[in-house]
Amino acid sequence: MRKLFACLVLGLSMFSALAHAIPDWIIPSPITIALQVGKWIITQETEEEVYYIRVQSKGSTETHARNEAFRLAVDQAVGSLLVSETEIRNNEIARHDVINYSSGYIYNFEYVNIHSSANEVVLQVDVWVKKSKIAERISLDSSSHGELEGGRIAEAFKSIQTQEQTSDRLLEIVLQDYPHRAYQSNINSLEYVYEERTPILYINFDVWWNKKYVQSLQEVMSNIGTKADRYDTNFSIGFLKENCVFCDLSKWLLDSEQSYRILSYFMSPPPVVLAQLLDIHGNVVQQGCVYFGNLNGDYHRTSLWEANGAGVNIYPDRWNQETIQYNLQGIEIDKLDTVELSFIKQNLCPGN
Repeated sequence: MRKLFACLVLGLSMFSALAHAIPDWIIPSPITIALQVGKWIITQETEEEVYYIRVQSKGSTETHARNEAFRLAVDQAVGSLLVSETEIRNNEIARHDVINYSSGYIYNFEYVNIHSSANEVVLQVDVWVKKSKIAERISLDSSSHGELEGGRIAEAFKSIQTQEQTSDRLLEIVLQDYPHRAYQSNINSLEYVYEERTPILYINFDVWWNKKYVQSLQEVMSNIGTKADRYDTNFSIGFLKENCVFCDLSKWLLDSEQSYRILSYFMSPPPVVLAQLLDIHGNVVQQGCVYFGNLNGDYHRTSLWEANGAGVNIYPDRWNQETIQYNLQGIEIDKLDTVELSFIKQNLCPGN
């Protein structure tokens, strides 16, 4: 009985010592939490608006805990956009992307409390978040003694780099769908003629932007870009509705890397129309690609988009009538059943 009592006393004393080792400032929680309601304030140093919040976070290391605190702070300040897309090819998952994008970065931070145990670090951190802008620069204060503030600046740069990487991935997801999901077509008529002893098929069709694709691209621009003025001469991507009298101009500024990426996807290799002649079983009898300048920004008044030196303008409500002339010489015409049109990159054309 004495042994049992001794064990109980020993156990209670160990429990008391353990409880005493945990600081009273720690709020029990299995997740990172905000300790107060965040608010937007004006900094004294730069007189710019930043979001201030105090956060408690946990992690296996101090770096891990600090990153968790930063993630919650940015999300509280500017929110986030979660994008998930899965591409299926031949009944198998070819690509699965999940991106959590926030358009803000860590401007400054300051430890309030820190507690380390054998396998966990708990932090209480004051965090200041700033909205990201194109060509953003991190400002030091105006004092003359030249303090580098390496810790703050390093974290701010890391935060911006993370934001840039996720915005690049977000843009990449939409650009990967160009041109095969970007354009739509409708065959108006099929005409067979016999010209100069040659059987010819004329395919007359309309082509226009896929509304859902344009909406997706606009949503990405509104998250990763900066709203631009109508007469801004910096590189931008604009969506111009010609048949809308009172519509606002949707135009966003991008950084040079993202600007180049859009132009590269749109122009090189150029988009073409793949015309396939199929038999009754859906087998390809004949196929070929046709280039149309209207799909590659070549003709100002009729192009579905154009690159004008100061950016890219997309015309979502334009549509064009086009014709493909197909030489049927040497083709078993009696086997032809249907025609299919699709949009691909020129380098993917059959026979290339």
